[in-house]
Amino acid sequence: MVDKIVSVSFRLMGQDEIYSFLDDVAQQITGTFAEEPEFAKEFMQMQSAYEEALHMDDTVFSVTDLAAADREADSAWTGLNMYLKAMRMHPKADVRDAAEQIWGVFNRHENPTSLPYATEYGIMERLLDDLHTLPEDVLNKANASVWIKELDEKCSLFIQMYALRIKEKAGKVSGAAKTARLAAIDAYRRMVTMIEALLLVSPTEEVERLATHLNELIANRQIVFQKGRQACGGSKS
Repeated sequence: MVDKIVSVSFRLMGQDEIYSFLDDVAQQITGTFAEEPEFAKEFMQMQSAYEEALHMDDTVFSVTDLAAADREADSAWTGLNMYLKAMRMHPKADVRDAAEQIWGVFNRHENPTSLPYATEYGIMERLLDDLHTLPEDVLNKANASVWIKELDEKCSLFIQMYALRIKEKAGKVSGAAKTARLAAIDAYRRMVTMIEALLLVSPTEEVERLATHLNELIANRQIVFQKGRQACGGSKS
């Protein structure tokens, strides 16, 4: 049972990371509850006001470009998933065994393709790390290397685009937007306090699921933004 939300140090986060994190938290809330819960209303309002205050111009990558890159990465994951399922029924036993070994690693990770970006690409990065630990002869026997390489390349491209776009957007922060950002952060902290109180006195399945997803999101964003900084030359705004 989850009883705490992992602490987030916003002081150690760049403007791009704060924007992305708060946006992903809002997505987790709308994805978990059929109706907006009372404890989240203030945060959702403050996050919406922050989004409006930014008045962002997408001069680097458009929303359409980013969505297209995400679809390509989703397609690469789906292709590898379908390929491994087929290869587990290969007529040659040694090929089946190799595919089964790869599938055992692949299947440890949930399907990430419909999750918020930070969560999705955190899962994909952990999946790729695990796949890269498999012996080369196993990958070659199942002829899976080309599929894994495709997924790796598509994920890397998306993460680079995502980091650059968020960095560009967050760089256009006015005084009003900074004020709205601080209000959204404060509302997030108050919401976390209320969630932890609910987990203690009257936990529900939805609240526990949200708490679990928020903890995963906090862990996953570190993976995504570490990759993004590497792709952008290691800088942090």
